[in-house]
Amino acid sequence: MHGIDVIIATYGCESWKEKALIAQKSVLQQTSPASLIHLIHGETLAQARNAGAHQSTADWLLFLDADDALDSNFLRAMREMIDQTTHPSPLLYPSVLTIEDGVKSLSVKTSTQNPILEGNFMVIGTLVKRADFLRAGGFRELPMYEDWDLWIRCIANGSTPKPVHNAVYHVFVNKNSRNHQPKATADNVRDSFLREYWSKVYNQPPPRFPRFSLYIKKRARKLKRLFQP
Repeated sequence: MHGIDVIIATYGCESWKEKALIAQKSVLQQTSPASLIHLIHGETLAQARNAGAHQSTADWLLFLDADDALDSNFLRAMREMIDQTTHPSPLLYPSVLTIEDGVKSLSVKTSTQNPILEGNFMVIGTLVKRADFLRAGGFRELPMYEDWDLWIRCIANGSTPKPVHNAVYHVFVNKNSRNHQPKATADNVRDSFLREYWSKVYNQPPPRFPRFSLYIKKRARKLKRLFQP
């Protein structure tokens, strides 16, 4: 059986440790058990996640936010996909069940060629090989979007995203989370990704106006889909 360690990271106030018990319970109820569960509390979220990864010895890592949960068949579906995939460095990303104010919404995000700079279609609960995680350098300290930043670097290093439809990651929307910040902060982080990773992801020199160039790429792809037979 493929070894999968689950890392539940918390930071800041001690109350997050109690919230993490919900996430931990969803891992303990898996029909295909995790190899180990690492509950890590640190000064920052990136620090806690990286510490859990370095403590792990399994071939695969799964990061789970303290206020989220896994469907009971999540790890079974992931292991079945590991058996099916032939790519040496896959990023196995789940379907997402979003729960906000009691309303549930299931989505399965898919990708086209090199879309990762356009937006993050992979949640934190994406299964990644431990070796690929370490080669990418782990999580960096950023104001937000640390997981998106990691997936970009993994893809730039040769990883390939692959959806796992039967693995469902439960996201409980928290309007006070770190990813709900002013638009200016989000735009600054996104622009830094475009400047830093454009040449690595698109294999071409970064354009003078990367945000506009990205818009043109998206429009061109949409038009191509419209006119395909």
